[in-house]
Amino acid sequence: MTSTILTRRAMLSGGTLVGLGALLAACGQQATNETSASASSTAAPSETASAVASDAASASATPSPVITRGYSGGSKAPDGEYSMAQNVPLPKAKPQQYPETFAGLREMMTDWVRARNYGIQTGDMQYVWPYMRDTYEKDIKFLKDIEGLYQRGG
Repeated sequence: MTSTILTRRAMLSGGTLVGLGALLAACGQQATNETSASASSTAAPSETASAVASDAASASATPSPVITRGYSGGSKAPDGEYSMAQNVPLPKAKPQQYPETFAGLREMMTDWVRARNYGIQTGDMQYVWPYMRDTYEKDIKFLKDIEGLYQRGG
């Protein structure tokens, strides 16, 4: 007779439930942090000043961590502020003559993807156009739409 407590199915189900519980707990903690951060930022100035004064009196030598909403650099992108892409690596200036091997095909595709991603992130499509043929109508339309989006302000 086999034990029904330690079957593979029971162990996998238990592990799944524990993992799901941990995920939900983490999401709940993040939501709590965001709620408390937004509540403190919308408090009246007199309430904020008294809270700061009481916190300063009870603060220990160790500073408390600052919790942000999941973005860095002071950007308010989730709130609708647009900023240009920065530190995007430049692709190769023009397509090379690739060897007619699988490695050459892979290198060409990598260069094309880098040029396309650069164009999407910056709006500068000059590096991707040499890879395009007139028969790639859907891709050409997509890339022109991206260019237009950046020309209209992003």
